[in-house]
This record gives sequence, C-alpha cells and structure tokens, in this order.
Amino acid sequence: MILMKRLLLTKTLVWIFLAFAASVTGVAWGFQAQGGLFTPQQTPDATSTQGSQDGSQQNVQSDSPSVEPLAASPALTPSRLSQQEAGRDTNNRQNRAQPESPVELSDFQRLVASSIGKVLPIYGANLFRNGPSTFAPVTRVPVTPDYVIGPGDELLIRIWGQVTLDSHFTVDRSGAIYIPKVGTIYVSGITFSKITDFIRTQVGRNFENFDLNVNMGQLRSIQIFVVGEARQPGSYTVSSLSTLVNAIFSCGGPTPTGSMRNIQLKRGKDTISTFDLYDLLLKGDTSKDARLASGDVVYFPSVGPMVALAGSIDKPALYELKNETTVKDVVALSGGLATLADRKEVRIERVRQQDDTRSVMDVNLDENGFPTPLADGDILEISPIIDRFKNSVTLRGNVANPRRFEWFPGMRVRDLTGNNAISLGFRYSIRPRMSGVMLPMLLSVK
Repeated sequence: MILMKRLLLTKTLVWIFLAFAASVTGVAWGFQAQGGLFTPQQTPDATSTQGSQDGSQQNVQSDSPSVEPLAASPALTPSRLSQQEAGRDTNNRQNRAQPESPVELSDFQRLVASSIGKVLPIYGANLFRNGPSTFAPVTRVPVTPDYVIGPGDELLIRIWGQVTLDSHFTVDRSGAIYIPKVGTIYVSGITFSKITDFIRTQVGRNFENFDLNVNMGQLRSIQIFVVGEARQPGSYTVSSLSTLVNAIFSCGGPTPTGSMRNIQLKRGKDTISTFDLYDLLLKGDTSKDARLASGDVVYFPSVGPMVALAGSIDKPALYELKNETTVKDVVALSGGLATLADRKEVRIERVRQQDDTRSVMDVNLDENGFPTPLADGDILEISPIIDRFKNSVTLRGNVANPRRFEWFPGMRVRDLTGNNAISLGFRYSIRPRMSGVMLPMLLSVK
C-alpha cells in the first residue's frame, strides 16, 4: 500500500515537471519569434512591412476618428519681428526727429558762395532745420494768472463747508456755467487770477460758512492762420495756451526769402505784436511774445536788406538788417571779430544798382571806417592775420628751455646761451627772424 502511494506521487511530480518545462519552452520560442529580450529585433524591409501592415492600418483608420496633424507655428523671423515692432512703435516713430531735408539756397546765398568759395548759412535758420510734422504745443503746463477764460474751457470747482460740491463745468457758448442751487454764472472774459474770488462771491449770495477752490481742467482749442513766407503755411487748431513763439517754431519758421525780424501777429485790422527773432537769439528777449486768440493771423513778410559777413568773424552768416546801417553795427550783430582777425581793414563787395556791376572797397576797422554805411547785398570779408613773428629769435634743439626771444640790435649768441640754456658739446641751429627774413646759422659750443 505504501509502495503504491509512493509510485503515484512520483508520477504526479513527473507530469508537473513536464508541464512546466513545456510552458517555459513555448514562452522562449515566442520571444525568439518576435525578436524578444535576448535577440536584437530585425528591421523589416519597407515593402514587406507596408504589405503586411496595410490591412491592420485600414482597420485602425476605419475604427478610430481622423486626427489632423498640428500645424507648425510660424517662425519669428527677423523680418516678421520687425513688422510687429513697426506696428507697435508707429507713434514713437512719428515723434522722432525727421531726417534733414536738403537746404534751399536763396539767390543771395549763391552770390556769396561764388564770391568767397563756400556757402554761408542764414543766421538763425538752423533752429528750423528739422521742423515738426504736426502742430502739437504742450498743454500740460500750469495756467498763467493772466489766462482769460472763454467758451470751451473746463472749470474744476470744489466747495466744502455748509455746502459740498466737487464737479467740473464747461463754459458754454454764451460764456456761462450752471452750478446747482446757485444758478447761472457768467465767467467768460475773467482772468484765472480773479475767477476764484468771483465764484466765491456768486455762491456767497445763497450760502454761508463755506470755502472753495477753482482750477482749470481741459482747455479750449482755437484756430489760427499762418500765411506769408512760412515754411508750412495754413490753418492750425491749437491750444489756447499757445503763443506767437510757439506758432513760429511749430510752422517751421520763415523760408529763405522770409523775414526773421518782422514777424507780425494780426487780430482783425490791428497788428497786436511784431516779433524780432534776433532779440530771442541774441538776447533771449521774449517781451514781444503774445498769446494767441481764435482767428489770429501769423504773417511772415518778405526778407529785408541783407549783408554777408565772412572770414575771421565769430559767426559767419547772412544777416538781415533792421536798425543796423554801418560796419560797426553789423560787426556787433555778429558777435564781434575773431581772435585772429586782421583788424586793419575789411574788404566790402557791393552791387552797383546804377550800372549793374559789382565793386570792391577796403575800409579800415577804426574810428574812420566803422561809420561806413552799408547797403543791401554787401559782402564783408575779414582776413585773418599772417602767422609770422617780427623781431624775434627762436631757439630750438637740444636746449633746456626752447622758446622765442625778443631780438634787439647787437644781439649775440651768448645772450641766448646764458644760464646753461644749451647742453654743451652738441651742435645747434639758430634762425633769427627779422621782418620775415630767416638767416640760418650752424654753430657749435666749445
């Protein structure tokens, strides 16, 4: 009995071992057929792979929804980036300085250039070389006490105390504002320095024990006209804070044939102010500046008499004459003579209107020559001094103190070599200059 049990247990163990071995062998053959873990996977041929996978691919495509490939985002190339930045920086480009336009020369400038060999600028024209593209005066500035309130202005009124109010009111076309519980108040024509007390008086008729503050909000716009010899004539809508000087600079100033010394501000039939740009350029004087009003006309007349100053002068240019009639007046107008100017005489070229010719005259720069009258079209040329020395001896070479000495009659070499000025044992050369004559000498020190 025991023997039979042992035999049955042995057979059972043998069958279990054989079943386990068979399963392990099948798994190993499966890995080898698929290119398993221990053998490298063979790369199938492209044609065979396509043929074997067509059916499976068709089944997958029929069962799964179609998925479109994601489109690649456009590369941000420099050109595309520059276009985007250009779109964002449009306003900044408009505010940048415009490139310099070619300078327009007048007939007198061409005449001067043919005479002296170079083109002289019109004095003051460089201020308007790069004119603005738009008429846009500064508006965010404090209102001056003499500012006159008119239709279109905005008043910011704050009241506290017995009555409380914080609001803004726009002056209507009749020149009035309406304040609740106070009524209509006519404020047109009142200066900003007096408006606070005026409104306090009006409110005080209905209320007591209060205080108020009045300030300016949005300012009105006015229309002016720029005509005559202006670079950019036309009609402009500007802020009521604009002045005549703002209009002159914003319209580009006068043309080469326009006057800088007789700019007129007209209001109706009256001439309100005559502005001289030379007062601003030479003295910084704006006392003739005036505030603009709606309908004003800025008129640039034709240029007046002109003269040219060239050569050794502080400010070589073409100058427009107004009250200056002599050589002294014009030299003072240009800032005076240069340091190296020859102060003996000045050469004047003049157009002779009688016989249509040109003449040349030399005038001394002294008490007799300064009162010489000038005419329209004169060209004054001042020569520089000649770079030379008179009555001097120049000591150069291997010396302790090379310099120039004053020459005097009977002067000798030992007068220069005193105080061990020259290192002994070396040769040297002395060239005395007497009235422009150079006498070279080769000497040696023993």
